Amino acid sequence: NSIISAYEQGGKAAAAVELFHGMMESGVSPDVLTLVSLASAVAQCGDERGAKSVHCYVRRRGWDVGDIIAGNAMVDMYAKLSKIDAAQMVFDNLPDRDVVSWNTLITGYMQNGLANEAIRIYNDMQNHEGLKPIQGTFVSVLPAYSNLGALQQGMRMHALSIKTGLNLDVYVSTCLIDLYAKCGKLVEAMLLFEHMPRRSTGPWNAIIAGLGVHGHGAKALNLFSQMQQEGIKPDNVTFVSLLAACSHAGLVDQGRSFFDSMQTVYGIVPIAKHYACMVDMLGRAGQLDK
Repeated sequence: NSIISAYEQGGKAAAAVELFHGMMESGVSPDVLTLVSLASAVAQCGDERGAKSVHCYVRRRGWDVGDIIAGNAMVDMYAKLSKIDAAQMVFDNLPDRDVVSWNTLITGYMQNGLANEAIRIYNDMQNHEGLKPIQGTFVSVLPAYSNLGALQQGMRMHALSIKTGLNLDVYVSTCLIDLYAKCGKLVEAMLLFEHMPRRSTGPWNAIIAGLGVHGHGAKALNLFSQMQQEGIKPDNVTFVSLLAACSHAGLVDQGRSFFDSMQTVYGIVPIAKHYACMVDMLGRAGQLDK
């Protein structure tokens, strides 16, 4: 179990699946924790057939309804495979649901771009007495409000985070910055940014992206300089935010420079989002051939 889990958590999902087969061939019977790790591994591999096999094994043992950890793992597995109807079905059949069950389903809808459905599930969760939101709830639901521009609902969730003390959590705070920035409340977003710990890239990425999308390219670039001065190493998301900011502000030369330095200085290999930002930036500037 330990080595299968280690491979799965380390991003070596295929190796984890192979180890499981070796475990079965050795005559060692898997337990619930084995199947939880295996479910995550097959989801990472995009192995739909393997997922069905895992689910069948779990059902034969009665773990899908008898063990909430296994049930939650099945919801998560199907959601990550974009089988959200199957995830919902497993969730509906759970005899008992904890806050992790609800969070897993909400996150599943968000991972599949279904923000309205994620909010619907959250609203259903609120109607269940005794279930209080945890960090994962805020991190799942706030992006849904951000994507829909639902500022009032997001503000109510901000108040709830203060009430529960989770507004101080860096992940929750980052989601709040993103919410206010995407809804055009840049002053509020900046205030949140200035009053939270900024030792990770998340808050910087959120505020840079928010400023950029509203055309404040110079401010976004100044924040990037400040980020470097404070010793925070940018990641690939930072450069997506920067390139998008350059695109919206028409800062073509700066954008091309960032695209180059991302690779030569920081060793970050461009992915599709970086190329898309460059295409958008050059297209807006009329440089269609480039």
